[in-house]
Amino acid sequence: MRLEDDLTRTITDHVSTVTQPVPDLSDVLTRGRGMRRRRTSTALAAVAVLALGAAMTVRELSERVAPDPEQFAPVGRLDYSEGLRAFASPDADGEVSLGGRSFPVENMGYLDTDATATQYGLVFFDRAGQAHLLAQDGTDRTLAPVRSEQASSFRPSAKADARLPLIAFTQPTADGVTVRLQALDTGRTVDTLLLPCAGSDCADLRVDGVDRGLVFVRTSKGTLVWDSESRGERRWTLLGNGEFRVADVRNGRVLWADAPPTPAPTSPVVNWDFTQGQIDAQLSFDGRHVLYWSPTLNPTQPDGRAIRLSVKNAGWFTFDTDGSVLAATNGRHQRSRVFDCTLDTGGCEQIGSVSTESGDPMFIGNDM
Repeated sequence: MRLEDDLTRTITDHVSTVTQPVPDLSDVLTRGRGMRRRRTSTALAAVAVLALGAAMTVRELSERVAPDPEQFAPVGRLDYSEGLRAFASPDADGEVSLGGRSFPVENMGYLDTDATATQYGLVFFDRAGQAHLLAQDGTDRTLAPVRSEQASSFRPSAKADARLPLIAFTQPTADGVTVRLQALDTGRTVDTLLLPCAGSDCADLRVDGVDRGLVFVRTSKGTLVWDSESRGERRWTLLGNGEFRVADVRNGRVLWADAPPTPAPTSPVVNWDFTQGQIDAQLSFDGRHVLYWSPTLNPTQPDGRAIRLSVKNAGWFTFDTDGSVLAATNGRHQRSRVFDCTLDTGGCEQIGSVSTESGDPMFIGNDM
């Protein structure tokens, strides 16, 4: 039996019961979010575990009542007008910088590189699996109710659209994992998709990207594209299986790794552009350049030109939520300087620094 047929039979038995709200999107924005793989930091991770507990680890097989969602104290108004500019020290006595302000790591332990940076703030999960948004006014907002049941072997994930005010994130249910697409500007749920799973299959289920309102979801059986505006059995289509991975998606371009995509003929992305790259690489918001551990961004188009950032001794890079590049210098056993670089000129401005006695500087919500 074909993999797509197998997935179809499993999912369509469940999706008919899912509520399908009518999308309510307003302004198309020009700022988005960042990225990919968590870089380990013992000090900050230890603080984060105290706050997030089991939400950041693979849970044992169980079905139990989840703890009540946590509440986090206001931190005061932040400035997101030039991007979140979120970065942190790996040191337990270090600092977290966000929205132009600096906080002790010990006071912001619930934020780490597993968070997702959006143009509306940082999205993170508490130990109940509840998604939260740290908004520009410094307050904590819960995004959507979480079911009381805990799915087996579940670890939450989230990705945001760079231009639309959309966030997609996973939530545990008694039958598997629900992927929820939510509008950050209104707080309204656009749509949900229930993906049945159990055990390790739930641990493998991740949101890998959101672009143009489409959600890219990795499962143990393959990577699918979910179109919330589509109705009926083909609300999702297969994009690739086996070793295929989505590294990033931006402006109608898919950055893929490990194995080539095999989009279904009916897929809404069948005519998109596909670029091979590394799993921890990132696309610029216009999809024209790839950022990969270097101040030189290589073009995705044959006739494109590379962008070279005017920053020296930098070893850490990511895209901020306004589309600029954050760069941090190598600073082991001293301090790392952090810069904000524009793509149109390649010019870089120092915006701060962090102590790096324990390891590497980290970009909160955007780590490569």
